[in-house]
Amino acid sequence: MPSATENMSHHIWSYLEGNHVNQDRPDDSVASPQSDLCRKDRTSRSALVWQISQRLPAHVNADGVVTDKGVRQITDELYEWLKETQPTPPRRRHHQRRVEAIVASLNALPELTILLPTRAVPMPRPSHAPTSIQETQGLAAMQVVDRHLDAWRKQTHHPDRWLLTLAIRMGCRLGMGPKVLVGTLALLGTRHVDKANRRVKLPSQFQNNQPLQEAWENTGTPGAPTGGKQGSRGLENDPAHQSMGYYTLQLPRAVMDPLTHLLHVASGQRCEWLALERPGKTVPKPHTRQQQLQKRLDHAAKTLLKEMKQAYPQHRSTLNRLSSWSTMGRYAALVAQHKGIASVWLDILSDYPLPTDSGEPITCGNGRDRYAPGGRGHRHETSHQPEALNHHVSDAALLRPKGRDSRLKTDDLAVTTPGGTDGDVQPLSIDQSYALRHAVLRFSGQLQSLTTVNKLKAQRYQAPLRQLRHDTMKKLTEIVGTEDSFGHWLVAFACSQLVHHESKISSVRTYLSRLMPPPLLLHDAIADVPGWDQDSVDELCNEGQSYKRWGHNTRQHFLRTMGMFIQFCQDYHILEDVNPPSSSEAHLSTRRTRMVNPLQMDQAWRSLVGHTHPSQTNTQFALSLALGYYAGLRASEVCQLTLRDIRIEQPDLHGEWAALHQHFAKGLQASATPDSKVMLECWVYIRCGKTSSARRRLPLHLLAPPEVTQCLVRWWDTRRDVAPTHDLKDIGLFGPLFSPLAYQRQGLIDPLLDWLRQRWGSGIDFHGLRHSAASWWQLRLHAAQHADFRESLHYRFHWMFQPEALEHFLVYLCGAEGSESIEKGSLIGQLAKLIGHRHVNTLLHTYSHSLGLIHSHALDMTWSNRRATS
Repeated sequence: MPSATENMSHHIWSYLEGNHVNQDRPDDSVASPQSDLCRKDRTSRSALVWQISQRLPAHVNADGVVTDKGVRQITDELYEWLKETQPTPPRRRHHQRRVEAIVASLNALPELTILLPTRAVPMPRPSHAPTSIQETQGLAAMQVVDRHLDAWRKQTHHPDRWLLTLAIRMGCRLGMGPKVLVGTLALLGTRHVDKANRRVKLPSQFQNNQPLQEAWENTGTPGAPTGGKQGSRGLENDPAHQSMGYYTLQLPRAVMDPLTHLLHVASGQRCEWLALERPGKTVPKPHTRQQQLQKRLDHAAKTLLKEMKQAYPQHRSTLNRLSSWSTMGRYAALVAQHKGIASVWLDILSDYPLPTDSGEPITCGNGRDRYAPGGRGHRHETSHQPEALNHHVSDAALLRPKGRDSRLKTDDLAVTTPGGTDGDVQPLSIDQSYALRHAVLRFSGQLQSLTTVNKLKAQRYQAPLRQLRHDTMKKLTEIVGTEDSFGHWLVAFACSQLVHHESKISSVRTYLSRLMPPPLLLHDAIADVPGWDQDSVDELCNEGQSYKRWGHNTRQHFLRTMGMFIQFCQDYHILEDVNPPSSSEAHLSTRRTRMVNPLQMDQAWRSLVGHTHPSQTNTQFALSLALGYYAGLRASEVCQLTLRDIRIEQPDLHGEWAALHQHFAKGLQASATPDSKVMLECWVYIRCGKTSSARRRLPLHLLAPPEVTQCLVRWWDTRRDVAPTHDLKDIGLFGPLFSPLAYQRQGLIDPLLDWLRQRWGSGIDFHGLRHSAASWWQLRLHAAQHADFRESLHYRFHWMFQPEALEHFLVYLCGAEGSESIEKGSLIGQLAKLIGHRHVNTLLHTYSHSLGLIHSHALDMTWSNRRATS
């Protein structure tokens, strides 16, 4: 009786043999009928299958399992066989994929399991530690340069010795990438440096983009003669002096010393640029300025390497790993990582865009008493910007008599069914996404067949275009299942460009191709365009910008076309709350960098519900404002809340569950004092969202002051009394006073914004509150870990920065990992989950406008600790 192994070998032989019955050796032209084999492997597949059928039975063990080691051995044997039998064998990685695709089909056989070899997964982000021998050698060479840099500068007579010293210190002390470093030096002037406080303003955006170059050409070069109607221009017309975002850092002294020297040299210049080659030389364009800096740094770096090899012959072999400024700039960040700078700060400065800091004063000045309770901390100086927030408005100006509450009204007609509808639209699968792209591209290709010219503006083309549009829409509906997908709106956008804007067919086809890069089509939001918000558009723009096959100019054209598409959608009364992107922003939004400070929020809260008996209308406005400012909710998420989404709990500290939790808890524990009160827990559930990250649970009792939680508890009881017999999910949290329906944005958010703009300025919107929440969360997280940082904040008297509130906030973010999460640096990821972001980079680069202070404090701690231990 044959053994189990022999039987299994026979089954494998029969399954793989297929077309090879009565054939000693199969011919390469014979196609295998196996439908489960990969179609891309049809070339010479039958011969390869025959070879596998001869080798595989020897690797099947008694349990019917082929280990991954056996698959590797078979793959190597077949590759050697191909090298002997074929004049041009395939590449090893292609051969490996081909064999694994054929072997994987055998897993469908009963009593047979083939374990495929695992593959290394690339790191999700670039590493700043040496990952190769070349990088390790480059690190050692840059450490030698950094150690002897000051001695070289004192001995050499090179004219750019201070400029090179500054560049190397910026790379080795800050971890600044080469592109950011040269871009910063090219636009750095005396106006960007605060010498007394050792602070420097780094431009947030990529300085070599096309819009900046166009702005320079339109305004003229400062100091250079211009002809025509433009006439001469002053320094204020330089794009570097125009309004832009900045990332402010407090520099270590090793970086500030060469910068101070350049400041002294530039102080007597007419243009006051730090990186001018000669004081009397005309300031070139930004692009030319960067090219000149690259040449000057490269020349100075070669001189440094030559002179250091002569002065330190014992390091000659090590310094041979460096040949120019490009290699020095590449390895400088490795030195910063080796000296203890956290990877998050190296990531931020590695490439553009940088985060944009807010103009809100956050740290204390010389007069700390000014920010104490009862002081003048809420009466800041009035900003000169026309849309700036009015920090100087007093409580008396905000508070209104009780009889005038009717001035702030909700729209009871703008209501909808309670609960969100975002969850009803399922995200598209990969097959659906690419089928959608194929249908739109087919529509694009058929446009040219409608005419022999390049436009469809004539009347005779309207009917064929309408029929083509109808057929494509029908096909898209069959693919997606809805009529509001990205493909539907793209086809409508293309027809509008052809008919109303009289665009050329070639231009419209370019628009369609440009708006459908593969990374963007994999985003969940493309299933429902009317449900997009600002976050969705920002994420889609980031996905499109990540397409590696595109160059810089194509990415700019993509942003410009996406802005045209958003404006088209707004003409049909959707996406009205979204700011269309433009190519000049380089996928970094600087429109919402203003942070509403806690005192302003307190004033608005007291103005709405600070009375003895506030109206229900004011209560709804106050809670909506608090959910946006403290919890970071989107406007759509506030309107979609129901009573089921608010969970209020009174913790039982002496119950069985509390004892069990304390026994097994491994995270941090908040300190308990005799005066500590039991905190009422209030959880807000966001159940509807475009992505899984948008669906989350928020601890409002840790994010907002106790009066907000208590007000929400009372309001929950009031809304429950409106419809006692209804399910909680059928009662909107915010709605008409005697109806369980929920307000739409037009009924709740828009009236609130009209009221806020009268007090805070026209530049405020609800999404800006979300930016403020993320920014203050970052400050709270850092203040909870560093008491000295908390003491430097002039809002430290507010509830958000009280020690007990900070401790509970930190304990929640640490979770079960406890202090390990602090050591691993994963707490920023927890903040990204709270705000509802898919990627941490979205939080850091777009939403956090207080990161410069935290970054500066981290740098100061790093170099202070190194000085203390040395």
